[in-house]
Amino acid sequence: MSKTTSKQNFNLPTFSLRLTAVFSGFVLVVYAYLGTFSRHLADDYCSVDFLRKSFFRALWTNYTNVSDRFSNFMLITLSEAIDPRLVAVLPALMLALWVIGIAWLLYESSRFNGRAWDKSIIFALTFLLVFLALLQAPNRFQILYWRSSMATHFAPLVFMPFLGASILRSIFAAEKKPTAFWVYPPLFLSAFLIGGYS
Repeated sequence: MSKTTSKQNFNLPTFSLRLTAVFSGFVLVVYAYLGTFSRHLADDYCSVDFLRKSFFRALWTNYTNVSDRFSNFMLITLSEAIDPRLVAVLPALMLALWVIGIAWLLYESSRFNGRAWDKSIIFALTFLLVFLALLQAPNRFQILYWRSSMATHFAPLVFMPFLGASILRSIFAAEKKPTAFWVYPPLFLSAFLIGGYS
Protein backbone atom coordinates (compact mmCIF):
# COMPACT_ATOMS: atom_id res chain seq x y z
CA MET A 1 0.00 0.00 0.00
CA SER A 2 1.53 3.28 -1.07
CA LYS A 3 1.10 6.46 0.83
CA THR A 4 0.08 9.53 -1.12
CA THR A 5 1.38 12.78 0.19
CA SER A 6 -0.28 15.97 -0.85
CA LYS A 7 2.16 18.75 -1.60
CA GLN A 8 1.08 22.34 -1.94
CA ASN A 9 1.94 23.77 -5.31
CA PHE A 10 4.29 26.72 -5.39
CA ASN A 11 2.35 29.76 -6.55
CA LEU A 12 4.81 32.14 -8.20
CA PRO A 13 2.47 35.18 -8.58
CA THR A 14 1.43 35.05 -4.92
CA PHE A 15 5.02 34.60 -3.77
CA SER A 16 6.17 37.48 -5.96
CA LEU A 17 3.42 39.76 -4.68
CA ARG A 18 4.22 38.95 -1.05
CA LEU A 19 7.96 39.37 -1.59
CA THR A 20 7.31 42.74 -3.22
CA ALA A 21 5.12 43.71 -0.27
CA VAL A 22 7.87 42.81 2.20
CA PHE A 23 10.44 44.95 0.40
CA SER A 24 7.96 47.80 -0.09
CA GLY A 25 7.04 47.66 3.59
CA PHE A 26 10.73 47.74 4.52
CA VAL A 27 11.26 50.88 2.44
CA LEU A 28 8.22 52.50 4.08
CA VAL A 29 9.69 51.73 7.51
CA VAL A 30 12.95 53.39 6.38
CA TYR A 31 11.00 56.47 5.18
CA ALA A 32 9.20 56.59 8.55
CA TYR A 33 12.51 56.26 10.42
CA LEU A 34 14.05 59.13 8.44
CA GLY A 35 11.12 61.26 9.60
CA THR A 36 12.38 61.04 13.18
CA PHE A 37 15.12 63.50 12.19
CA SER A 38 12.56 66.16 11.17
CA ARG A 39 12.69 69.52 12.92
CA HIS A 40 10.86 72.84 12.60
CA LEU A 41 11.69 74.52 9.29
CA ALA A 42 10.82 77.80 7.55
CA ASP A 43 7.01 78.20 7.61
CA ASP A 44 6.73 76.10 10.76
CA TYR A 45 8.03 79.04 12.76
CA CYS A 46 5.37 81.35 11.27
CA SER A 47 2.66 78.88 12.27
CA VAL A 48 4.05 78.64 15.79
CA ASP A 49 4.03 82.44 16.04
CA PHE A 50 0.32 82.50 15.14
CA LEU A 51 -0.36 80.14 18.04
CA ARG A 52 0.47 82.83 20.57
CA LYS A 53 -3.04 84.16 19.91
CA SER A 54 -6.21 82.25 20.70
CA PHE A 55 -6.86 79.35 18.33
CA PHE A 56 -9.88 80.82 16.51
CA ARG A 57 -8.28 84.26 16.24
CA ALA A 58 -5.11 82.68 14.87
CA LEU A 59 -7.14 80.57 12.44
CA TRP A 60 -9.04 83.64 11.22
CA THR A 61 -5.84 85.70 10.86
CA ASN A 62 -4.16 82.88 8.95
CA TYR A 63 -7.23 82.38 6.73
CA THR A 64 -7.68 86.06 5.85
CA ASN A 65 -4.02 87.17 5.61
CA VAL A 66 -1.86 84.17 4.78
CA SER A 67 -3.67 81.24 3.17
CA ASP A 68 -7.21 79.96 2.75
CA ARG A 69 -6.04 76.46 3.66
CA PHE A 70 -7.67 76.22 7.06
CA SER A 71 -7.30 72.48 7.66
CA ASN A 72 -3.54 72.40 7.36
CA PHE A 73 -3.31 75.19 9.95
CA MET A 74 -5.54 73.12 12.26
CA LEU A 75 -3.31 70.05 11.80
CA ILE A 76 -0.19 72.08 12.57
CA THR A 77 -1.89 73.66 15.59
CA LEU A 78 -3.01 70.27 16.89
CA SER A 79 0.45 68.74 16.55
CA GLU A 80 2.05 71.80 18.17
CA ALA A 81 -0.50 71.80 21.02
CA ILE A 82 0.10 68.11 21.80
CA ASP A 83 3.90 68.46 21.82
CA PRO A 84 6.30 70.56 19.71
CA ARG A 85 8.50 67.47 19.32
CA LEU A 86 5.63 65.71 17.55
CA VAL A 87 7.09 67.17 14.35
CA ALA A 88 9.52 64.22 14.42
CA VAL A 89 6.73 61.64 14.87
CA LEU A 90 4.28 63.12 12.34
CA PRO A 91 5.89 61.63 9.17
CA ALA A 92 5.72 58.08 10.56
CA LEU A 93 2.19 58.66 11.87
CA MET A 94 0.98 60.02 8.53
CA LEU A 95 2.59 57.12 6.63
CA ALA A 96 0.94 54.59 8.97
CA LEU A 97 -2.44 56.31 8.59
CA TRP A 98 -2.06 56.34 4.80
CA VAL A 99 -1.30 52.60 4.73
CA ILE A 100 -4.32 51.88 6.94
CA GLY A 101 -6.56 54.15 4.84
CA ILE A 102 -5.51 52.63 1.51
CA ALA A 103 -5.92 49.09 2.90
CA TRP A 104 -9.41 49.92 4.18
CA LEU A 105 -10.35 51.54 0.85
CA LEU A 106 -9.15 48.47 -1.10
CA TYR A 107 -11.06 46.19 1.25
CA GLU A 108 -14.29 48.19 0.95
CA SER A 109 -13.85 48.47 -2.83
CA SER A 110 -13.43 44.73 -3.25
CA ARG A 111 -16.40 44.07 -0.94
CA PHE A 112 -18.50 46.62 -2.82
CA ASN A 113 -17.57 44.85 -6.05
CA GLY A 114 -18.95 41.60 -4.62
CA ARG A 115 -15.64 39.74 -4.37
CA ALA A 116 -13.83 40.48 -1.10
CA TRP A 117 -10.08 40.02 -1.55
CA ASP A 118 -7.83 38.11 0.82
CA LYS A 119 -6.31 40.38 3.49
CA SER A 120 -2.76 39.41 2.55
CA ILE A 121 -3.38 40.50 -1.04
CA ILE A 122 -4.90 43.79 0.18
CA PHE A 123 -1.88 44.59 2.36
CA ALA A 124 0.54 43.57 -0.38
CA LEU A 125 -1.18 45.89 -2.86
CA THR A 126 -1.34 48.64 -0.23
CA PHE A 127 2.38 48.54 0.55
CA LEU A 128 3.21 48.44 -3.14
CA LEU A 129 0.87 51.33 -3.99
CA VAL A 130 2.16 53.56 -1.17
CA PHE A 131 5.77 52.73 -1.98
CA LEU A 132 5.37 53.51 -5.70
CA ALA A 133 3.50 56.74 -4.94
CA LEU A 134 6.31 57.92 -2.63
CA LEU A 135 8.97 56.75 -5.06
CA GLN A 136 7.45 58.91 -7.81
CA ALA A 137 7.00 61.96 -5.55
CA PRO A 138 8.87 64.94 -7.01
CA ASN A 139 10.17 66.15 -3.64
CA ARG A 140 9.93 63.52 -0.91
CA PHE A 141 11.58 65.76 1.68
CA GLN A 142 9.02 68.49 1.16
CA ILE A 143 5.93 66.30 1.30
CA LEU A 144 7.01 64.02 4.16
CA TYR A 145 9.53 65.73 6.39
CA TRP A 146 8.60 69.42 6.31
CA ARG A 147 5.45 69.78 8.41
CA SER A 148 3.96 72.91 6.80
CA SER A 149 4.29 71.45 3.33
CA MET A 150 3.15 68.00 4.45
CA ALA A 151 -0.05 69.51 5.83
CA THR A 152 -0.77 71.01 2.42
CA HIS A 153 0.31 68.32 -0.03
CA PHE A 154 0.37 65.00 1.82
CA ALA A 155 -2.38 65.24 4.46
CA PRO A 156 -5.27 65.24 1.94
CA LEU A 157 -3.90 62.03 0.40
CA VAL A 158 -3.77 60.46 3.83
CA PHE A 159 -7.35 61.30 4.81
CA MET A 160 -9.12 60.88 1.44
CA PRO A 161 -9.00 57.03 1.47
CA PHE A 162 -10.77 57.06 4.85
CA LEU A 163 -13.54 59.23 3.39
CA GLY A 164 -13.82 57.03 0.28
CA ALA A 165 -13.92 53.83 2.35
CA SER A 166 -16.55 55.33 4.67
CA ILE A 167 -18.74 56.29 1.71
CA LEU A 168 -18.41 52.83 0.14
CA ARG A 169 -19.17 51.18 3.48
CA SER A 170 -22.31 53.29 3.97
CA ILE A 171 -23.49 52.54 0.40
CA PHE A 172 -22.85 48.82 0.91
CA ALA A 173 -24.69 48.87 4.26
CA ALA A 174 -27.62 50.76 2.69
CA GLU A 175 -28.37 47.72 0.52
CA LYS A 176 -29.31 45.78 3.66
CA LYS A 177 -30.95 48.53 5.72
CA PRO A 178 -31.42 52.28 5.29
CA THR A 179 -28.48 54.44 6.31
CA ALA A 180 -28.91 56.14 9.67
CA PHE A 181 -29.24 59.91 9.58
CA TRP A 182 -26.24 60.45 11.88
CA VAL A 183 -23.87 59.04 9.20
CA TYR A 184 -24.27 62.02 6.85
CA PRO A 185 -22.99 64.91 9.04
CA PRO A 186 -19.61 63.23 9.78
CA LEU A 187 -19.17 62.43 6.07
CA PHE A 188 -19.97 66.03 5.15
CA LEU A 189 -17.63 67.40 7.84
CA SER A 190 -14.84 65.05 6.73
CA ALA A 191 -15.18 66.15 3.08
CA PHE A 192 -15.25 69.80 4.18
CA LEU A 193 -12.08 69.43 6.26
CA ILE A 194 -10.23 67.45 3.59
CA GLY A 195 -11.13 70.17 1.09
CA GLY A 196 -9.62 72.73 3.45
CA TYR A 197 -6.13 71.24 3.16
CA SER A 198 -5.37 72.49 -0.33
